Amino acid sequence: MIKILKDTLINPKTGNYSRKSVVLFVSFNFAMFYEGILPIISQLMLLWVPEFKFETKQYVFEGLLLFVAVLLGVTVWDKKQN
Repeated sequence: MIKILKDTLINPKTGNYSRKSVVLFVSFNFAMFYEGILPIISQLMLLWVPEFKFETKQYVFEGLLLFVAVLLGVTVWDKKQN
């Protein structure tokens, strides 16, 4: 697992972490957290705080996925140029 992360996030030419790849990784994980984990947490919070209300917004999730797709395209294009 660590090798996959290093191969994905580290630029092979410089050996440093690529900012685009790190932002891509964090954005994708946040999108999955926002749509997958937060609704479960909000349902559990209703047990202790009945007034608690959290709703995920579809445009936020789709915006994050669009950002990930564009950033992935820019990263692939950049690697093909070099």
